Amino acid sequence: TFFAVFGLLYCGTEAALGAWVLTYVHRLDFHLSAAPPLAASCFWLALLIGRAVAPAVLLHVREERLLAVALISAFIGVAALLTLHSLPVVMLSAALAGFSMAPIFPICVAIFMALTPDPAETRWMFAVAGLGSATLPWATGQLSARAGSLHTGLLVPLLALAIMLVMMRWPGGGTDLFRNVFQRREEHPLPPSGITFLPTS
Repeated sequence: TFFAVFGLLYCGTEAALGAWVLTYVHRLDFHLSAAPPLAASCFWLALLIGRAVAPAVLLHVREERLLAVALISAFIGVAALLTLHSLPVVMLSAALAGFSMAPIFPICVAIFMALTPDPAETRWMFAVAGLGSATLPWATGQLSARAGSLHTGLLVPLLALAIMLVMMRWPGGGTDLFRNVFQRREEHPLPPSGITFLPTS
Protein backbone atom coordinates (compact mmCIF):
# COMPACT_ATOMS: atom_id res chain seq x y z
CA THR A 1 0.00 0.00 0.00
CA PHE A 2 2.82 2.41 0.88
CA PHE A 3 4.51 1.94 -2.49
CA ALA A 4 1.24 2.11 -4.41
CA VAL A 5 0.28 5.46 -2.86
CA PHE A 6 3.84 6.75 -3.17
CA GLY A 7 3.99 5.72 -6.82
CA LEU A 8 0.60 7.30 -7.52
CA LEU A 9 1.72 10.60 -6.02
CA TYR A 10 5.07 10.55 -7.79
CA CYS A 11 3.75 9.68 -11.25
CA GLY A 12 0.98 12.24 -10.84
CA THR A 13 3.43 14.95 -9.80
CA GLU A 14 5.76 14.24 -12.72
CA ALA A 15 2.87 14.19 -15.19
CA ALA A 16 1.28 17.36 -13.77
CA LEU A 17 4.51 19.34 -13.95
CA GLY A 18 5.36 18.01 -17.38
CA ALA A 19 1.89 18.81 -18.69
CA TRP A 20 1.43 22.28 -17.18
CA VAL A 21 4.86 23.90 -16.81
CA LEU A 22 4.88 25.13 -20.42
CA THR A 23 1.46 26.75 -20.05
CA TYR A 24 2.41 28.19 -16.67
CA VAL A 25 5.58 29.86 -17.99
CA HIS A 26 3.66 31.12 -21.02
CA ARG A 27 1.20 32.87 -18.70
CA LEU A 28 4.03 34.55 -16.81
CA ASP A 29 4.48 36.65 -19.98
CA PHE A 30 8.25 37.02 -20.21
CA HIS A 31 7.94 38.67 -23.65
CA LEU A 32 10.16 35.91 -25.00
CA SER A 33 8.44 33.33 -27.17
CA ALA A 34 11.14 30.74 -26.46
CA ALA A 35 10.72 30.95 -22.67
CA PRO A 36 7.90 28.37 -22.23
CA PRO A 37 9.48 25.60 -24.34
CA LEU A 38 12.87 26.31 -22.76
CA ALA A 39 11.45 25.90 -19.27
CA ALA A 40 9.68 22.67 -20.22
CA SER A 41 12.87 21.40 -21.87
CA CYS A 42 14.82 22.20 -18.69
CA PHE A 43 12.43 20.04 -16.69
CA TRP A 44 12.51 17.02 -19.02
CA LEU A 45 16.23 17.24 -19.82
CA ALA A 46 17.10 17.48 -16.13
CA LEU A 47 14.86 14.47 -15.43
CA LEU A 48 16.70 12.49 -18.12
CA ILE A 49 20.13 13.51 -16.81
CA GLY A 50 19.07 12.69 -13.26
CA ARG A 51 18.04 9.16 -14.27
CA ALA A 52 21.47 8.68 -15.90
CA VAL A 53 23.39 10.02 -12.90
CA ALA A 54 21.38 8.29 -10.13
CA PRO A 55 23.03 4.82 -10.42
CA ALA A 56 26.49 6.36 -9.91
CA VAL A 57 25.27 8.35 -6.91
CA LEU A 58 23.74 5.23 -5.36
CA LEU A 59 27.17 3.62 -5.25
CA HIS A 60 28.09 6.12 -2.54
CA VAL A 61 24.76 7.13 -0.94
CA ARG A 62 22.15 4.95 0.76
CA GLU A 63 18.83 4.68 -1.03
CA GLU A 64 16.68 6.16 1.73
CA ARG A 65 19.03 9.12 2.13
CA LEU A 66 19.05 9.91 -1.60
CA LEU A 67 15.26 9.57 -1.67
CA ALA A 68 14.84 12.05 1.20
CA VAL A 69 17.23 14.57 -0.38
CA ALA A 70 15.52 14.17 -3.76
CA LEU A 71 12.07 14.82 -2.28
CA ILE A 72 13.21 17.91 -0.38
CA SER A 73 14.99 19.29 -3.45
CA ALA A 74 11.98 18.63 -5.68
CA PHE A 75 9.70 20.40 -3.19
CA ILE A 76 12.07 23.40 -3.13
CA GLY A 77 12.21 23.42 -6.94
CA VAL A 78 8.44 23.45 -7.38
CA ALA A 79 7.97 26.01 -4.60
CA ALA A 80 10.57 28.28 -6.24
CA LEU A 81 8.85 27.82 -9.59
CA LEU A 82 5.62 29.12 -8.08
CA THR A 83 7.08 32.01 -6.10
CA LEU A 84 10.09 33.38 -8.04
CA HIS A 85 9.22 34.79 -11.44
CA SER A 86 12.44 35.86 -13.12
CA LEU A 87 13.17 33.81 -16.25
CA PRO A 88 16.58 32.42 -15.17
CA VAL A 89 15.18 31.37 -11.79
CA VAL A 90 12.11 29.78 -13.40
CA MET A 91 14.31 27.72 -15.72
CA LEU A 92 16.63 26.76 -12.86
CA SER A 93 13.66 25.82 -10.66
CA ALA A 94 12.18 23.63 -13.41
CA ALA A 95 15.56 21.94 -13.88
CA LEU A 96 15.95 21.40 -10.12
CA ALA A 97 12.49 19.85 -9.88
CA GLY A 98 13.15 17.51 -12.81
CA PHE A 99 16.64 16.49 -11.69
CA SER A 100 15.49 15.87 -8.11
CA MET A 101 12.51 13.76 -9.13
CA ALA A 102 14.59 11.49 -11.35
CA PRO A 103 15.71 8.86 -8.78
CA ILE A 104 12.50 8.71 -6.72
CA PHE A 105 10.39 6.20 -8.62
CA PRO A 106 13.25 3.84 -9.64
CA ILE A 107 14.38 3.57 -6.01
CA CYS A 108 10.85 2.77 -4.84
CA VAL A 109 10.40 0.14 -7.55
CA ALA A 110 13.72 -1.50 -6.65
CA ILE A 111 12.84 -1.64 -2.94
CA PHE A 112 9.33 -2.92 -3.63
CA MET A 113 10.66 -5.71 -5.85
CA ALA A 114 13.20 -6.62 -3.15
CA LEU A 115 10.32 -7.01 -0.68
CA THR A 116 8.11 -9.00 -3.05
CA PRO A 117 9.02 -12.66 -3.62
CA ASP A 118 6.98 -12.85 -6.84
CA PRO A 119 7.86 -10.08 -9.38
CA ALA A 120 4.46 -10.59 -11.02
CA GLU A 121 2.84 -9.06 -7.94
CA THR A 122 4.37 -5.68 -8.87
CA ARG A 123 1.82 -5.25 -11.67
CA TRP A 124 -0.83 -3.82 -9.36
CA MET A 125 1.63 -1.20 -8.07
CA PHE A 126 2.33 0.01 -11.61
CA ALA A 127 -1.39 0.05 -12.34
CA VAL A 128 -2.11 2.23 -9.28
CA ALA A 129 0.87 4.48 -10.05
CA GLY A 130 -0.47 4.95 -13.57
CA LEU A 131 -3.67 6.35 -12.11
CA GLY A 132 -1.64 9.22 -10.71
CA SER A 133 -0.48 10.19 -14.19
CA ALA A 134 -4.13 10.51 -15.19
CA THR A 135 -5.65 12.09 -12.09
CA LEU A 136 -3.17 14.69 -10.82
CA PRO A 137 -2.80 16.60 -14.12
CA TRP A 138 -6.61 16.58 -14.34
CA ALA A 139 -6.91 17.79 -10.73
CA THR A 140 -4.37 20.54 -11.48
CA GLY A 141 -6.46 21.70 -14.43
CA GLN A 142 -9.71 21.54 -12.48
CA LEU A 143 -8.34 23.55 -9.56
CA SER A 144 -6.82 26.04 -11.99
CA ALA A 145 -10.14 26.49 -13.78
CA ARG A 146 -12.10 26.96 -10.54
CA ALA A 147 -9.58 29.38 -9.05
CA GLY A 148 -8.92 31.15 -12.33
CA SER A 149 -5.18 30.73 -11.79
CA LEU A 150 -2.77 28.05 -12.97
CA HIS A 151 -0.49 29.16 -10.15
CA THR A 152 -3.13 27.87 -7.73
CA GLY A 153 -3.60 24.69 -9.75
CA LEU A 154 0.10 23.83 -9.48
CA LEU A 155 -0.32 23.62 -5.72
CA VAL A 156 -1.57 20.09 -6.48
CA PRO A 157 1.88 18.65 -7.34
CA LEU A 158 3.44 20.71 -4.54
CA LEU A 159 0.98 19.16 -2.07
CA ALA A 160 1.71 15.70 -3.47
CA LEU A 161 5.43 16.19 -2.80
CA ALA A 162 4.62 17.37 0.73
CA ILE A 163 2.57 14.21 1.34
CA MET A 164 5.45 12.05 0.08
CA LEU A 165 7.79 13.81 2.50
CA VAL A 166 5.39 13.05 5.36
CA MET A 167 5.16 9.42 4.23
CA MET A 168 8.95 9.13 4.37
CA ARG A 169 8.85 10.04 8.08
CA TRP A 170 5.74 8.02 8.91
CA PRO A 171 6.54 5.36 11.56
CA GLY A 172 6.84 1.94 9.95
CA GLY A 173 6.97 3.32 6.41
CA GLY A 174 9.38 5.25 4.28
CA THR A 175 12.81 5.45 5.90
CA ASP A 176 11.96 2.78 8.51
CA LEU A 177 10.78 0.38 5.81
CA PHE A 178 13.91 0.85 3.70
CA ARG A 179 16.21 0.53 6.70
CA ASN A 180 14.59 -2.79 7.63
CA VAL A 181 15.26 -4.09 4.12
CA PHE A 182 18.94 -3.20 4.32
CA GLN A 183 19.29 -4.67 7.82
CA ARG A 184 17.81 -7.90 6.51
CA ARG A 185 20.42 -7.97 3.75
CA GLU A 186 23.22 -7.37 6.26
CA GLU A 187 22.03 -10.25 8.45
CA HIS A 188 22.51 -12.72 5.57
CA PRO A 189 25.68 -11.69 3.73
CA LEU A 190 26.87 -13.70 0.74
CA PRO A 191 30.17 -15.58 1.05
CA PRO A 192 33.02 -13.40 -0.27
CA SER A 193 34.11 -15.95 -2.84
CA GLY A 194 30.61 -16.92 -3.90
CA ILE A 195 31.30 -20.54 -2.76
CA THR A 196 29.17 -22.13 -0.08
CA PHE A 197 30.92 -24.59 2.22
CA LEU A 198 28.76 -27.38 3.59
CA PRO A 199 29.35 -28.56 7.17
CA THR A 200 30.96 -31.97 7.56
CA SER A 201 29.92 -34.49 10.13
